[in-house]
Amino acid sequence: MESEFREMFDQMLDTLPKEALPILRAAFFTIRDGQPVSTEILTDLTNLDREVVDFVLEKLTERQMVVRGEDENIVGALGLSLVPTKHRFQLEDRTLYTWCAADTLIFPVVLDSDVDIQSHCAYNGEPIEITMRYGKLTRVTPESAVIWQVEPDPKAPLAGGT
Repeated sequence: MESEFREMFDQMLDTLPKEALPILRAAFFTIRDGQPVSTEILTDLTNLDREVVDFVLEKLTERQMVVRGEDENIVGALGLSLVPTKHRFQLEDRTLYTWCAADTLIFPVVLDSDVDIQSHCAYNGEPIEITMRYGKLTRVTPESAVIWQVEPDPKAPLAGGT
């Protein structure tokens, strides 16, 4: 599954300006730290010109690879969000959210962190709780929970998945 995600990610990046990767990385990790991301912060973190950051953010927003709040700060990037969704996880002392259930299982491994996940079954709405430690599932309630994924579309918007 990791190779499928890497391939999809590479295909998405191929359609974007080369400056998208450092901007996405800076936005993602700032959100991981529990903070919304302003254009000024991205300019400082990436050492890119403000005009370049503005242009790339416009493209990333169109593709829904980032989500901006009312104040135009980025509140979500690549599936990681400060805005509440149905998919919540506790990372250290922070509560974060993801755009889809699969992200709650991927991000703890990407972030090399222990997490407690609360989500809901897309089929029947029942709550699902998962504990991950050292990148491994240590508890799943209910035990019958499964995850499925549709074939990824690299041209489809990312935000707002289930």
